Amino acid sequence: MLFAVKSHIFFLCRTRLRQLLSLWNPYQIRHTYASTMLTAGANPWYVASQLGHEDVEMVFRTYGKFIREDFQKPKPAPQLAK
Repeated sequence: MLFAVKSHIFFLCRTRLRQLLSLWNPYQIRHTYASTMLTAGANPWYVASQLGHEDVEMVFRTYGKFIREDFQKPKPAPQLAK
């Protein structure tokens, strides 16, 4: 009986996942991936390579609002101890 319940729950979860995925096209999944990664603080150059872009320009232009501020400003040189 327990196996039948687990099997039924798995079937329902798998069916629902397929329904949800059918609502999205590949572009939406790709955009969600890129914006989520950048919001989480991923390196824009890494995300550009994951998306197949040859340079990072497209990532900054399309997803610039998701890129954390510390990637957009040059970092000051560290002070060396004397």
